[in-house]
Amino acid sequence: IVLSLSSLLYYFSFAMCSIISINTQGLRSDDRRQTAFNFFKRHRHDIIFVQETHWTDEKKSAIEQDWDGDIIFNHGTQNACGVAILINARLDYQLQHLKRDSHGRVLAIELTIDDTTINLVNIYAPPTHLERRSFFQQLETFLSDQNENILGGDFNCIADPKIDKLGGNPDARQSAEKQLLNITSRFTLYDIW
Repeated sequence: IVLSLSSLLYYFSFAMCSIISINTQGLRSDDRRQTAFNFFKRHRHDIIFVQETHWTDEKKSAIEQDWDGDIIFNHGTQNACGVAILINARLDYQLQHLKRDSHGRVLAIELTIDDTTINLVNIYAPPTHLERRSFFQQLETFLSDQNENILGGDFNCIADPKIDKLGGNPDARQSAEKQLLNITSRFTLYDIW
């Protein structure tokens, strides 16, 4: 299994906590899921954002048994979408609030860790430009004005074509990306990639 790390946009200032974001390109099969879970456990991450899980309700109990900790789901279909946030069992936290879209593309949870409440938002943006622009316009409803936000996932776009793109027209179809940059500016998010 090949796991590719995705971008995390964040503003983060509480006790040390390891967070990663990975587009898994489907974790429906038991073998593939076990390989991914073993990777997560071996690297001892506290919070894992996963995209393209392809999980559905009938797999939920098997998935929960495979993971040593909590999993918060937003299912897609068995062939597309799905995001989840996996939380290591050793992390001491309290879930304050949960919000998800109906397409398996956004999952937002507010957690309190070490007396600090943070809003974790895991996304799997649509692949087409027009869908992505509409998606980013709705994304603000998942971000918090009161708490720090960590936004991660698969954005399916290039934030800065000058440093993130080689070849082609660097200005082609940038309206969705401009919408994302407006969000990062408004919520004081920083691209750590």
